[in-house]
Order: sequence, then C-alpha cells, then structure tokens
Amino acid sequence: MKFMETEIFKALGDPTRRAVFERLAAGEMSVTELKKRFPISQPAISQHLGALKKAGLVAERREGRFIYYSANPDGLKRLFGWVERYRALTAAFS
Repeated sequence: MKFMETEIFKALGDPTRRAVFERLAAGEMSVTELKKRFPISQPAISQHLGALKKAGLVAERREGRFIYYSANPDGLKRLFGWVERYRALTAAFS
C-alpha cells in the first residue's frame, strides 16, 4: 500500500501525533498504555492513531480483544525519498 507524502506531513504536523509516533517508536503499546502518557481522552488517542495508521506510520497487532500499536518504520520511506530529492536540489545550488 502506497501513501502520499501529504498524509505523512499531515499526520506528523500535529504535535500530539508526533509525540504518539515517538512513543511507539520506543516500543509497542495498547491504547490504554498510550492514554496514561498523554493528558487527552481515549477517543482522542484513537483518532491520532487512526491518522498515523492512515499515513502508514503505525501498524496494529491484535491479540484476543486487545490491539497493540507500534511505529511502522517503512512508513517513513516516502518521506525520506521526498527529503532526498530536495537534498539533491540544494547541493546543486551550493
């Protein structure tokens, strides 16, 4: 599944979503575990996770009735490609 850079920028443009992504980069967590780390409601955490998942930045794993979330490093590959294009552009002007 391919994701546009726009979705990644939209997802990471929100400071709370960036913080959620950074927490998940440290390890897998459930919504309940994430909720303990942020002063927002469980539905708000779920909305942030939905945006991150839509952008391809978060993966989920189901175990019984529980869902565990983790950062998906492959989701950043399109962002790295975008940055690399502009790195080459800036090198041309140096």
